[in-house]
Amino acid sequence: MEDEAIISLDLCFKLKDKGFTVYHSDDYYDALKIISDKKPDLIITDLKLKSGFVGIDIYNKFKDDGYKFIIISGTNHDKKLDDFIKSENLIFVNKPFVFEDLFDKINELLNK
Repeated sequence: MEDEAIISLDLCFKLKDKGFTVYHSDDYYDALKIISDKKPDLIITDLKLKSGFVGIDIYNKFKDDGYKFIIISGTNHDKKLDDFIKSENLIFVNKPFVFEDLFDKINELLNK
């Protein structure tokens, strides 16, 4: 889930070009259903979502199910969020990002 449609779709196309199977949603509740039904190896979500939820909400819902997470954001965040990110099993990526750097992080997570 990504709050900016152009970035989201571009990322989907680039991931598919790299051979990944991609499930996409810009709706929090639809994303929950997709995750529950499809059981992806990795969840990539934006920190700030259109629906009033945040990527941490998705993380908290599924973190005990063994999913790997990347949270992306262009929003400045506070020390509390920094401490949360460091204490949890997720990778945080700041926008703007270089796609190749993101792919390296994806491969790093998937190969753990």
